[in-house]
Amino acid sequence: MDYPDDALRTFCVSIRERAVASYPVVSGVDCGGEFSMSRGLLTHSILFWPQGTDLRIVCITPQTGRRAAAARMRLYKVEGELPLPTLSVANPRAFANWYEKA
Repeated sequence: MDYPDDALRTFCVSIRERAVASYPVVSGVDCGGEFSMSRGLLTHSILFWPQGTDLRIVCITPQTGRRAAAARMRLYKVEGELPLPTLSVANPRAFANWYEKA
């Protein structure tokens, strides 16, 4: 998803599926405020394994007064194996979380 990095924004990007009864896949964007802005479009990516074909991508703000914005969304299907991720010391803001409920 490409989003404008030109204002104070905090929003969640959620993959909602009809077939899944558990928590959705959710990621988020923060820009402005304590984060410097590029004044251009940035790309936010989510890698997920769909459980069906009926899904929605939802952009929602958890805070009053902060607006979500998306210029363009793309959905790709990965064929074959995925490579192991490499972590960059040059990009210390990149991180991942895994939450699992038993």
